[in-house]
Amino acid sequence: MELPPHFTDIGDGAQRYAGKVCRLLKPLYGLKQAGRAWAKKLHTFLKTNGWAQSNVDACLFTKLHDDGQRTWIITYVDDLIISGSSERHIRACKQQIKESFEAEDLGPLTWYLGLHLTSPADGVLHIAQTQAINDIINDYNLAAAASVSTPMRVGIDASSISEQPDRRLPFRNLVGSLLYLANRTRPDVSFACGLLCRYMDRYTTVHWQAAKHVLLYADIAGPLEETSLRGARYALTFIDDCTRFAWTFLIRHKNDVGAALEQLRKDRHVVNALRGATLQTDSDAVFKSQDFTDLCLAFDIKQRFSPPHSQAKNGSAERSFRTLFETARTMLFAADLDKPFWGFAVQHATLLHNIAPRRSLKDKSPFEALTGHAFDVSLLRVFGSPAYVHVEKSSTRHKLDPRSRVGVYVGFAEEDQAHVVWMPDTRRVVHTIHARFGAIKNKHAASSQQQQEQDNSGASASHANKIAQRSTEDSATGAPTAPRAGEPQLQPRALGGSVWDQLLVSETLGDKDTSGGSTTTCHVATSAAGTGEKISAVGGHLPDIAAGSVATSAEPATVKEALASPDSEEWRQAILDEFAAMQANDVYDVVPRADLPKGHKLLRSMVIFRRKRDDQGKVIKYKARWVAKGYSQVHGVNYTDTFAPTATIAAIRTMLAMAVARGMDIQQMDVNTAFLNAPVDHEIYVQPPAVDGIFSPNTVLRLKRGLYGLKQSPRLWNHTLDTWMREQDFVATATDACIYRRTCKGGKMMWVAVYVDDLLIFADSDSDMAAFKKAISKRFKMKDLGSPDICLGIKVQHDRKARTVTMSQEHYLRNVLETFGMADCKPVGTPLCTGYVDKPADKEEPLPDVPFRELLGSLLYAATMTRPDISAAVSILSRRMQHFGMDHWKAAKHLLRYIKGTLSYTIKYAATGDASNGSTADGVLSAYSDASFASDVDTRRSRTGFVVFCSTGPVSWNSKLQATVATASADAEYMALAATAQELMFLRQLQEELTGAVLCEPTLVHTDNQPAQRVAEHAASRMRHILVKYHYIRECVDTKRIVLSYLATEHMIADLLTKILPRPKTAQFCTMLFDQRPLPGCQPRARPHSGRSPRPSTPRQDL
Repeated sequence: MELPPHFTDIGDGAQRYAGKVCRLLKPLYGLKQAGRAWAKKLHTFLKTNGWAQSNVDACLFTKLHDDGQRTWIITYVDDLIISGSSERHIRACKQQIKESFEAEDLGPLTWYLGLHLTSPADGVLHIAQTQAINDIINDYNLAAAASVSTPMRVGIDASSISEQPDRRLPFRNLVGSLLYLANRTRPDVSFACGLLCRYMDRYTTVHWQAAKHVLLYADIAGPLEETSLRGARYALTFIDDCTRFAWTFLIRHKNDVGAALEQLRKDRHVVNALRGATLQTDSDAVFKSQDFTDLCLAFDIKQRFSPPHSQAKNGSAERSFRTLFETARTMLFAADLDKPFWGFAVQHATLLHNIAPRRSLKDKSPFEALTGHAFDVSLLRVFGSPAYVHVEKSSTRHKLDPRSRVGVYVGFAEEDQAHVVWMPDTRRVVHTIHARFGAIKNKHAASSQQQQEQDNSGASASHANKIAQRSTEDSATGAPTAPRAGEPQLQPRALGGSVWDQLLVSETLGDKDTSGGSTTTCHVATSAAGTGEKISAVGGHLPDIAAGSVATSAEPATVKEALASPDSEEWRQAILDEFAAMQANDVYDVVPRADLPKGHKLLRSMVIFRRKRDDQGKVIKYKARWVAKGYSQVHGVNYTDTFAPTATIAAIRTMLAMAVARGMDIQQMDVNTAFLNAPVDHEIYVQPPAVDGIFSPNTVLRLKRGLYGLKQSPRLWNHTLDTWMREQDFVATATDACIYRRTCKGGKMMWVAVYVDDLLIFADSDSDMAAFKKAISKRFKMKDLGSPDICLGIKVQHDRKARTVTMSQEHYLRNVLETFGMADCKPVGTPLCTGYVDKPADKEEPLPDVPFRELLGSLLYAATMTRPDISAAVSILSRRMQHFGMDHWKAAKHLLRYIKGTLSYTIKYAATGDASNGSTADGVLSAYSDASFASDVDTRRSRTGFVVFCSTGPVSWNSKLQATVATASADAEYMALAATAQELMFLRQLQEELTGAVLCEPTLVHTDNQPAQRVAEHAASRMRHILVKYHYIRECVDTKRIVLSYLATEHMIADLLTKILPRPKTAQFCTMLFDQRPLPGCQPRARPHSGRSPRPSTPRQDL
């Protein structure tokens, strides 16, 4: 029969209770919730008695006593470990637990979870599993087996997988037992166990033998007839018998073989795998010396010798030596290098030996067989080729000095992934990645006529000496040399003389191909028009973008240039208006230059010109602004503090969304010459601008008010406005210092957002709005802009009757497309190519001459303000700002093509409820959080993406690479939830301060990762490695400020901010971001509330 809840069947064996059931009053062993119920009861008891639970491990508790002593408790189901420095406190704790539970006192800790713990007189705690190990040995009949020195046989090939595993072998049981040891007390077998676990489903006798359990060859050559450039006379080589990998060490004396063995043991490919290995050598006395024998014993290496004069017994080392030295001789001959280069040649030959495929290794190279991955052969260059090493900027390198030094390529350093170059001028070796390489010109390959000419001229110097002579001559003269035969000669384009005279030519080595061609970039100096561009002479044409970016109506750079331009009358009037405003605001006093106080530095000034345009790009005003050149100010002399806050864009968007929900009036005002309203805090003298008819040449200006360009002017203005706002009974919010709130008559609210000299004013009452405008216009010279139109470069449209606000940057993005020559491009459907992989550019290649950084700066502004759909793409590309390639430039142009097709995207805030009673139900926050696990190919870090909605539109979003590597997708999602919680707490506090009411209901946060959701809702030990700051999400959930809700990945809108999605998904989520349409196929979820009537449903709640 079907049992009711909390009832269980007692079984057929109990005749006494036949036909009856039992209703459980307490958890029973076997119930799924029994462990959780017990843990909750125990943890509650400990917390009630003053024990503090650790944030790192939920089963660790600590208590600080009145006498300063501390006691710890570790719980593992029903096993408790109590530790502390005071036996009195430990006894009291045990007594307290006994009184509440039926606990058994087991005394001092000796056995715990199968571990044997002993503490001898030395005070050191020893943990062992000797009994468990003996049980495993006896269970698998290994008691009589001989012991070995390594967890697995070195070089074992466990890659053969059987489709039909041998079920007769107890492989899984044995590996499970070994895992228990590896996880408790035997980290030395962890790697072997982890490798064997890969074959738990398909195992063979090979894996079985590996679970139940290195041969090296070495030989020395020398002394050679020539000492190497580093002073070596001998070469010592080790060969791995399994992988055929070779290590070659150059030593000065035979007795240095011990140091070479020590260096081999520390090699990153070997680590400590030599322990237990066998070393096969000949009978050379150096290998049988007492020092070398003791060293092998210390490393647990078994020695094995071949008889004297029997090279065949040590054939692997002998044959490898022959191969290495034949290769080295060939490279020295081909590069025309002297014999002292033999050391570099042998080591480079060893590298070539290690990366060459072997038939015995199934066409794998020794490097791949040892490391598991192939070597990147594109990193290598031809041995002995001339290398041109870049000279870093320093006090010793002048403008006309060579930008490179000439050396010889002698190898590749695998440890730091750099080229090894011998510099003949200094006779030193450098490791560098900033080098270009030419082709070898071997005298042995020259024609007989060339040889005869060399003989006649008496030129018998070696290749290295020739290079040294050329490098010395170049360094001594410091002047450019004439092009040599075979080198390309750059022919500049025919340009106008006035422009060509201003060219600053900088020559860079750019031999991307084998021809050794160079690239010259010509930087055009700023002309009288105040514009500049870069011209690439290779190919004989201007880059399209650079040519198209030169505007015909550039802003004037000087007063003289402005008055000589076609718009001279407009600029002249702008100048007069600027200085009329200066006089009206009593900005300065005119002082004779002779009265300038001694010791005061005179600041210079200039006039900046700018055309102000509307959303269609039409010029609506000519502005001239007199500014001081504040970069010459000295801290502590003419300025002190400079910080001035501004309202965050997320707060402004939230205020717009809340104003729509409340039906508030929104107005915009601008402060004319805002900085001129603040008195200066230091005595500052400024050189007047050179404008005819305004100032006498023998006068200076003593500033009385803040002038544009001064470092402290923004701070002075902010302090002046803040003081006046507080006098008008406004209160600055704690969350944002530039957002003010005032409660008016009848409980009506008024908010003001300040962004330097731009003010957005929100008011419930029209009369309050008019009164504020009148008051601030009386104090400052204001410009009443009415309903918002262009605010911070954003097109804002407010319809109070329809209760909507829209935000768009179509006009700005059109200008961006025109500036970078993409106005007529073909649109695409995704910000970047689907599946785009952000690979770093080759640092050896010069930066392309394209405006990549300027473009990303323009797009970053749009992504921050109104375009969350491009946030991920801009963030990904911005990581290559320091060093980018043509692939990144193409990706940036792809992003422009996407923008061309989405210019009409608009953020819209709309209210659906009735605002007649002051309802603010539409201003409720909700958020979507997501993360892409290990998406960054460089660091393997994950990307956080979240978006916060209010009044049907996004008010805050972010796409950012996480600060630390996540070990699993749940970790990445958990850290993304923590970032979302931080942003939500900021916006919730802002709403509370603006409305003057505490938000009782939690904010709904959607996530598509159920493990992360469960960990955030309930403490779990699997997150003990997570940094403490990410556990902030737990506190928000525990305090009921945030409630988490699962949402399937196909409906997770924040996925758009973590990666580049296919076109259909991109269009689907953009529809939700910009068109306020509910997501198809997703039913609305019930939201918790505190006993109130449910809110009216909105399209956004359908998510």
